[in-house]
Amino acid sequence: SMSNTIKIIKRNLHPKQLHKINWSLTNRMNGHCYHASAALKLLHPELNLHVGKWNGEIHWWNSDKNGNIIDITAEQYDTPFPYHKGRIWNEKIIMSYPLKRLLKAIENDNTKWFTYE
Repeated sequence: SMSNTIKIIKRNLHPKQLHKINWSLTNRMNGHCYHASAALKLLHPELNLHVGKWNGEIHWWNSDKNGNIIDITAEQYDTPFPYHKGRIWNEKIIMSYPLKRLLKAIENDNTKWFTYE
């Protein structure tokens, strides 16, 4: 299920996936939005991937076919991100090093926890 996928993604987000500058001890979701959202899109292709810019920062999230926002790393913000400022990312998903590393971690996690529906 998607909620199970999200739990697995969050469980496997790790500071080693990031450039040190992005990682914050107080906020473990900071800097993970692209690879978390891209991984969810790859595992659930029916979702949309979105990108938006706010206060000079780029943020990534997903939505379902009904337009419901699915933002795995939303807790990095004190106030809700203005999702209306974003757009659907229709381009190819960039297989960044953190995304590859996260997908590998999810794959290893799957052997113990994950069941495909």
